[in-house]
Amino acid sequence: MAYIKSSERLVSKQCPICSVVFSTSDSRKINCTRRCKNRNREWQPEGMKAKSVRHGYVQRRREAQRTGDKDLTTYTIWKAESGRCRRCSKQTIDPTTPRKLKPAKRDAWATLDHIVPLSAGGTHTWANAQLLCYPCNSGKVHTDAALYGRGGQNLDVERATVPSAEFVNLLYGVGSTNG
Repeated sequence: MAYIKSSERLVSKQCPICSVVFSTSDSRKINCTRRCKNRNREWQPEGMKAKSVRHGYVQRRREAQRTGDKDLTTYTIWKAESGRCRRCSKQTIDPTTPRKLKPAKRDAWATLDHIVPLSAGGTHTWANAQLLCYPCNSGKVHTDAALYGRGGQNLDVERATVPSAEFVNLLYGVGSTNG
């Protein structure tokens, strides 16, 4: 059997997205470019680009972010809270700063934190999100129910969707008369 060069196996195909006719030797190729291939894909949350789901936690997190507020990112919450950590009030670095330009020590890195963790059934919404610096966020334990939302009680930063102080007190039982 003789070897056939790839240039001799060229087939003309039409891209279903942009209707451009292109030549390829790959029988599996459907779209003319990677841009056309990705055009009709579903929205993927920031940072979630893995092709396969390998862990139940990752799957729950992706599902919560897919059904939550799509405009809620680290940058949008950083802008809404003026770049200040909710727990320690430290000024954080703009999250759009390239990693090369950020300091190696992550003390002032901004992170989006879910008050009730996604792993515990929390939602990816503005009401359940807060800005924390990296040390404050990494110090939280997502499995300890006593720590849920303790960073959210410092509500001196005003934002339209932040719960009122009375709501937070009722939610966590602060000042209740029930022993």
